[in-house]
Amino acid sequence: MMSVVLLLSLCMYLAESIRPYRLRVEYQEDPRGIDVTNPRFFWAIDGEMVRGAMQSAYQIVVYTTGDQVVVDTGKVTSSQSSHVTIDKLTLMSYAHYKWTVQIYDSSGKSSDMETAYFSAGLLNQPSDWKSAEWIGIAKGTSNQMNQFRTEFSIKPNTAYIERAQCYVAVPGYYVAYLNENQLDDHALGYFTTFEERAYYDTVECTDYLKNNDANTFGIVLGNGWYSQPSVNVGVPMAKILIYIEFSDNTTQSIVSNGKDWYQAKGAIRMNDIYQGEWYDATQETPGWLRKNYNYSSWTAASVISSPIIGVLSSSAIMPKSRKVESYTPVAITEPSKGVFVVDFGQNLAGYCQIRIPGNGARGQNVTLIHSEELNEAGFVVQMYGNSPMIATYTLRGDGNDEVYEPVFTYFGYQYVQISGLPSTLGQNEITSYFIHTDFGTEGSIEFGPSNINMDGNASNAYLLNAVQHMTRYASMSNFINIPTDCPQRERRGWLGDAQLSAETTIYNFDMAASYTKFIRDIRDSQIFYKTGELPDVVPFYHHGSLPGDPSWTNAYINLVYWMYHYYGDTRLIEQHYEGMTAQLNFQTGQLDKTTGLLGINAAGSHYGDWCAVTPNTGCPHKSAIINTYDYAEEALYLSRLATVVGNTSDATKWMNAFESAKQAIYKNFWDKSKNAFVDTQSGNGIPFDTAQALPLNIDVLNDTTERDACVQSLVSDIEGPQKGHLTAGIIGTKFILRELCRHQQCETALKTVLFRDYPSYGYWYENKATTLWENWQSSQYHADGSKNHIMFGAESNWYYQYLGGIRPTHNMSNWDMFEIDPYTNASLYDIQFIDTTVDTLKGKINVLWQVYPNGFVCGTGDEGVNIEI
Repeated sequence: MMSVVLLLSLCMYLAESIRPYRLRVEYQEDPRGIDVTNPRFFWAIDGEMVRGAMQSAYQIVVYTTGDQVVVDTGKVTSSQSSHVTIDKLTLMSYAHYKWTVQIYDSSGKSSDMETAYFSAGLLNQPSDWKSAEWIGIAKGTSNQMNQFRTEFSIKPNTAYIERAQCYVAVPGYYVAYLNENQLDDHALGYFTTFEERAYYDTVECTDYLKNNDANTFGIVLGNGWYSQPSVNVGVPMAKILIYIEFSDNTTQSIVSNGKDWYQAKGAIRMNDIYQGEWYDATQETPGWLRKNYNYSSWTAASVISSPIIGVLSSSAIMPKSRKVESYTPVAITEPSKGVFVVDFGQNLAGYCQIRIPGNGARGQNVTLIHSEELNEAGFVVQMYGNSPMIATYTLRGDGNDEVYEPVFTYFGYQYVQISGLPSTLGQNEITSYFIHTDFGTEGSIEFGPSNINMDGNASNAYLLNAVQHMTRYASMSNFINIPTDCPQRERRGWLGDAQLSAETTIYNFDMAASYTKFIRDIRDSQIFYKTGELPDVVPFYHHGSLPGDPSWTNAYINLVYWMYHYYGDTRLIEQHYEGMTAQLNFQTGQLDKTTGLLGINAAGSHYGDWCAVTPNTGCPHKSAIINTYDYAEEALYLSRLATVVGNTSDATKWMNAFESAKQAIYKNFWDKSKNAFVDTQSGNGIPFDTAQALPLNIDVLNDTTERDACVQSLVSDIEGPQKGHLTAGIIGTKFILRELCRHQQCETALKTVLFRDYPSYGYWYENKATTLWENWQSSQYHADGSKNHIMFGAESNWYYQYLGGIRPTHNMSNWDMFEIDPYTNASLYDIQFIDTTVDTLKGKINVLWQVYPNGFVCGTGDEGVNIEI
């Protein structure tokens, strides 16, 4: 006899007390340079095996770095542990703070105090920048004039340096040094609507300064997006302030200007997001980062007097992009003499570091070409004419080993082809760096037993784990400051990809800070174009369409809603209420006055169920069902958000709009004779299953008989004509899986993701995918198809919610209430356990079910939440 054992380890069972951990300010751990004047404090609660324990009160104390109390809340009776604000707290520019929190359990017992830190940025602009000027590469000057330096001395002072902060605003990319020390480990930079906003970094640099000696600051500027030809807002430039505080409360400021700063040509002769980078080591300026360097050949730094730039905001709003992982070769081949091809075994976004033996000739070029695929001869395939993904290094040739890695570009690749080496390529001479926004991992789901059988076939659990891996790595590859579509061809912020994958990324990663920034990007784009509608790419810069497709532009309201739903963020609702209302008012104006539909001829209707499996019609599958569904969903979410902020009239207005949109879908598309929604107003036609899943998701069918019949029609189509496979595009796929499980047809959904033939996630796995693809087809059938796309990534969210069974209760926020409902019938398909973990702002939720010969069911409860099982 086999039994299913369900173990719910929601932080605790039986023990002594609760304690706060993972302290944060504005979603970030120990952030530097925040520019939020009324910051929010967060902590999670760990109960070390306490069942039913809850926080009953807290006390926060904020100190200056000298341990002087700035504010003490006293003991506050409250279970709140996230979005906690302190009314009497007033931050000062440049200041550093320590804060402690102590919590009390339901019996009144207090925890130990936990400590964390944060610092304030430049809260009073522009005056806080002192006299800093923008310096950069003047128009008409070679882009190679990208090195800037200054020397300065600490003012004579008997006091010691208490703290030094460096504030660096660069709309493009940069790498900066203080006394030959690289300032921080960030990679690349930011992409925004630059005319509205750019970001400055705050870097602690106390340990790099010399108190009684000359100091040298150097910076190299890259184009980034700001000066990339397809965006082309302005020239590479920087604004810099080094703010030094001494123990006697005096200060010193070092600022960028045209008097004390100098510039010269550097070794980076070309850098471009798409084209790549050329580093010419023969053009290096040895010693330029050291004191007493002879800079007589350098020219005074060019002051950019009228820069095209918006508000300067602190980058502390989000985690930076970094080199997060590294890979060594799994194979090196030599398809022709002197040409080496490296397989790193993982498709990713990033670049390589290569070590070149010191026997090469001065001026000899080493070329690295990056690609996702190889041709039959074993060479890389350059698939995208606009993005050749080439890094070139010109040897210094001084007899020493030379090391190179790009700094101002990145690539999407698994393979690298190298030519021009003076000798063979060794296994340890090249490393691949995976670059992405450094958000932490928040969730995990594991299926078992995960193994490869003796005949070489993967178990079902192994397949699901592989697809989960593919999704996570596509997610990470496609988030470098903004969520992107792909890392090798476009690298742009397509909103459809962003919103369809958002719940997946929220379950897998710590996304609150990154989405806070991206939602601001959406609003900035809306403001810049001075109309209510949104483009379907953010930042826009005429890549994509304005107005955008409804399934893309609904990212604005959806993301704000999910930030409330999963993180309890009400501040974003308040900040973006005007923008969300403008967007939905624009969509309302596009409704057909006769049918009530948002039709296929509505402004911006372009894509629909993108990349569905339909022969000879390409990717667009626009549809009035999809458009009107999007409108209904936005109206529903905005109604809920209006209720949260107390706008009852808007809540009623948008709820009525939601109901009207549902009625329009029913009236125009429900075919009683077929027990199905029939898409009679589409472009290329949408998959039958998508036409059923979307109306089911918003409960268009109130009649139980009709709803059951629709579900059966959906199941019959999948199991009949589709032979059990998914054939929908990126929109339908998300909702088909969800609606099957919502309507007790989870077995059908599970079977679709276990197939190994075309079209299926398993087909990608069988074709050696390590990330999700852009199309169900392989590139053999779709020549320009990306092998690293996130837009089909909603299946991972479905894993967590319906296989692992952890999902927040409908219309609740911040996991105040959640449901535990794992799909234990997966055991019928040789899946013997599913171990699921979600790390929320409040604490960790873990659900494990496993098949044992004999078993029992046990459960425990987390603190501060209600659980439905």
